[in-house]
Amino acid sequence: MIVGSLPRNTSLFRLQGLKQLNLSLNNFNHSSIPYGFSQLVSLTHLDLSDSFFSVFIPLDISLASKLISIDLSGNHLTFDSHSFGMLTGHLPESNWSSPLRLLDLSHNHFSGSIPASLGNLTTIASLDFSSNEFGGPIPDVFGNLIKLTALDFYDCKFTALYLSNNSLTGPINQIQKPKSIQRVYLAKNDIHGEIPTSFIGLIKLTHLDLSSNNFSAAVEFDVLSKMKSLTELDLSNNKLLSCSSIDSGNNSTFRVLENLVTLDLGFNLLQGSLPAPPPSLQEFLISKNKLSGEIPPSICNLTSLDILDLSSNYLGGIIPACLGNFSQGISTINLQMNNFRSRFPDFCLSVLPDLQVLILRSNRFHGGLHNSKATSGFLSLQVIDLSQNKFTGPLPTTFFPSLRAMQVVDSRQTIKCGRATPDVMCIADCEGCGAVRYKAVMKLNMKRLEMELDLEKSLSSDFTHFDFLNNQFNGRIPEVLAELCSLLVLNLSHNSLTGPLPSLLGSIAALESLDLTSNKLGGRIPSELTKLTFLEVLNLSQNNFVGPTVKEMWE
Repeated sequence: MIVGSLPRNTSLFRLQGLKQLNLSLNNFNHSSIPYGFSQLVSLTHLDLSDSFFSVFIPLDISLASKLISIDLSGNHLTFDSHSFGMLTGHLPESNWSSPLRLLDLSHNHFSGSIPASLGNLTTIASLDFSSNEFGGPIPDVFGNLIKLTALDFYDCKFTALYLSNNSLTGPINQIQKPKSIQRVYLAKNDIHGEIPTSFIGLIKLTHLDLSSNNFSAAVEFDVLSKMKSLTELDLSNNKLLSCSSIDSGNNSTFRVLENLVTLDLGFNLLQGSLPAPPPSLQEFLISKNKLSGEIPPSICNLTSLDILDLSSNYLGGIIPACLGNFSQGISTINLQMNNFRSRFPDFCLSVLPDLQVLILRSNRFHGGLHNSKATSGFLSLQVIDLSQNKFTGPLPTTFFPSLRAMQVVDSRQTIKCGRATPDVMCIADCEGCGAVRYKAVMKLNMKRLEMELDLEKSLSSDFTHFDFLNNQFNGRIPEVLAELCSLLVLNLSHNSLTGPLPSLLGSIAALESLDLTSNKLGGRIPSELTKLTFLEVLNLSQNNFVGPTVKEMWE
């Protein structure tokens, strides 16, 4: 919480024995980084990240000859590549190039092309230039960076990186020269052409992110499978990417790629049947494609799966019965916007104690839930979306008591919110929950609009969402629903629910959105709803209510 500026004559520069200096996460009011770091002759680690520095980097930082790590990320540094070249140009004389292993300049305002003096950093292991505005060509210097293990050019506005004949062209082909490289992030640029098979030569490569570019042509799974060290592969959001080895008769496979943990092929043009993933996968994301056919039984080999997202395809048939017992640690199942036609999947979901997100929205599921074996045991569920299907019958009374994550004050202690204390704020506290790397969003019906919700951020902040919109549920709203006292969004609209509105709904103290429109509910609106002090959205229209309105009750 330091606020102000760092003066040039700061007493910090007198500490000649200082080895590590961390001034991150402060507010230096967009002031310049002062000269004087060269006086810290013993300094090995310097962290000035996220501290609202701006304008330029003083060149004498390069004269601190023992620096191993420099982190200047998350500031407002705006100097161009000429200034950067002047900085790195000092390196040979100062011996700075000898110890430096990490340089992080991400999330600033650098512009222009990266200078060739980058090649002076001959011992660098990690380079992070992400989220800047460099653009232009990449210098032909990577042959010098023989110890490089991590390279991050995410969102750098590169536009001139064209690929042809399945190989990298121009200076960017130098990226493949450091055989020590393990992580390459080139996402969110404007790279065109085919995905280069020359990456296969990087035998130590574990992470490859080429998402959000303009790659086209076909992905050859058998070629990618030769990258045996690869643990994370992200080819999502290239829009023109297809796969020639997927057809309607034979499932393609990644079986020989035995170390793959995360595979994201979402938002492309993949067609045909679903590829059979390797059993090592923990995250399988292949949404927003044109895949058809049924889910192959081989998906049940994924014994370590945490996230399964097959949404927004043309998949149909039934969900494999083994889906309930193949991975006890699974947290997210997203099958929305497909053509599944079966009853609610009657596998035993109670053996999935870590399941947090279940989305079956916009399919053709049918039948009742009140007698289903799959309506108990959802101990960790925070988001359930069964909207826009053809479910019938009454709401399952045995279902709501199993939703323990929607009933607790503090999920680490599993303290239930009792009905006797409806005025107590009962928002769950589950710090760190949710899918860490899951980048997908879910559709949300709220405020009469279809909104998009970032699942990663929402789960980590204990967002709870219950959506049965647009089905054919009938009967009364069960009073046991009131046990979900940490629920934030409840949508039961566009069904055929009847009877009075339970007054106990007023005990769902955390509720922010309640939508019961277009049902056959009647009687008086219970005055207990006035206790919902966090309510932002309330829609009770197109029912048969009588008596005073909620507005009149509040007044």
